[in-house]
Amino acid sequence: MHKIAVLLFSVCVLFTGCSSSSIGIIGGADGPTQVYVSSDGAQENKENTGQGVRMVNVNGELYYDTGKESETEARCGVMDGQITAETELPKIPAEENTSNFGTEFGYQLGTGDTIEIPVDGKWYLFRKLSADRDISYYKYCVALKGTLPNAERESSYIVLTNDRNLTFEKASKSIYSSSTADQLDLYFVSME
Repeated sequence: MHKIAVLLFSVCVLFTGCSSSSIGIIGGADGPTQVYVSSDGAQENKENTGQGVRMVNVNGELYYDTGKESETEARCGVMDGQITAETELPKIPAEENTSNFGTEFGYQLGTGDTIEIPVDGKWYLFRKLSADRDISYYKYCVALKGTLPNAERESSYIVLTNDRNLTFEKASKSIYSSSTADQLDLYFVSME
């Protein structure tokens, strides 16, 4: 049966001209198997490299951009502080009053563990990064998006890492794989 499946697969590849398409289902001893033929397998298995997350270091605490606009309507006209130094995105700002996206920003203290920063005419909500372990040795903060195997919708993570080119696939494997080779030293700030 295995030889027949291999022969059928080979014939299908020849007739499709290696275009990206689904061949169909081939029966086997352990049940049906969906077979795909693609001329560009790299496109189908495209890894999603992380995008830098905007961060600030205020009063010795790290805050990360939640991507949400502030809902505060009444606002004091005086800033509570000013960003005076910068590092490049996606580096984590190590010094106080430093950001990884510019120096022309003031900030106002928000409610709870947040601060609010005006960027391009909109006020964005930055949340304090509260870690349950030492995170001071991580260099980068990245946002990753992708779809887990058998998932119905896209997932997203904000991750502290020392790998500037971390991908969604590698970070996900670090969570669900039982292989120690897939385990990475990461700190997940948020997962959705």
